[in-house]
Amino acid sequence: GRFSLEAIASLKTKFEQQVGTGGAKFDVLGTTGFNTTFPSIELESRMGVTWDSHFGLSANVFWNHTGEYKNWSGNTVTPITRNAAGVPTGGGDTVKAGNFFDAHLSYDLPGEGITKDLELFADVNNVFDKDPPFYNSANGYDTFSGNPLGRQITVGFSKKW
Repeated sequence: GRFSLEAIASLKTKFEQQVGTGGAKFDVLGTTGFNTTFPSIELESRMGVTWDSHFGLSANVFWNHTGEYKNWSGNTVTPITRNAAGVPTGGGDTVKAGNFFDAHLSYDLPGEGITKDLELFADVNNVFDKDPPFYNSANGYDTFSGNPLGRQITVGFSKKW
């Protein structure tokens, strides 16, 4: 068989924002909640290992990681600190890093006719059924970076025509 490694990551190095037109710029890197459009989490990644056999069987395992960040929403327990101009400078609740594993197993059926290019598969998202890191909100998780559904198992087939 053959092994392969895959990795993709987003490492933000700068994320500035300002309040109003011409307001002072400030750094929101490593936070979420202040900007209600999208988070500015510093590190997010997905890494995996794949094994492909010579017999049509393949397996993948993926590690999904979201780095630790601060909750700067209006729901924090730890107050956000601000300078004299009202610009956030720190504080907020720490949201722990999230680490989740996914798995995929597939088998390409041999043959001609209806079984040609037919694949049977099973996917397991969140293999260890971990809850997303706690984020102080009505949901208890950050809707931008967390998924409350837990382990999800999908079994199916696909056919190329």
